[in-house]
Amino acid sequence: SPENIIEEFYEIRREFYVRRKNYLEERLKRELEVISARVRFILEILDDKIILKGKDEEQLDEELESKGYPKFTKGKLEYDPKDINSNPSYDYLTSMPIKSMTRKRVEELMKQRDEKNVQYDILKTRTIYDLWNEDLDSIEQTYQKHLKDHDAELGTTESVKATTAKKATVTKKKVTKA
Repeated sequence: SPENIIEEFYEIRREFYVRRKNYLEERLKRELEVISARVRFILEILDDKIILKGKDEEQLDEELESKGYPKFTKGKLEYDPKDINSNPSYDYLTSMPIKSMTRKRVEELMKQRDEKNVQYDILKTRTIYDLWNEDLDSIEQTYQKHLKDHDAELGTTESVKATTAKKATVTKKKVTKA
């Protein structure tokens, strides 16, 4: 029965939701780090706190390190739990096009950072059970849309539609803390 399946795989599923939530939090943290570093870097260039003229890459790397900028694996900014930052680099900053070194770009990045902060704060307040229930709600909405599309396409009778919807509602259970 569906209840037996839920009981059988509850702990496994719960563990995967813990991993998923941790992954999502770490991914958002990484995105925030990258955006924040870019905002700071552009502002320091615009305010002449970092001077690029006449410096080679090694000198620039030393300056960025002394200013506390984070290094990330070259060519790989997205979060990967298996990544050990094997080839740390400031390329995500030093390879930015010159035309992105504007106040307008800083404003755009700050807006992105604010949006990511909101997403991160919301995620931190949610439990794995909240995520689980949101997934169940999404599945139910998709299923109901599919039923409507099916009905429109094949002209299903109301009695069959009502019986199917009733079964879907009965089998869907909200997850609660055990």
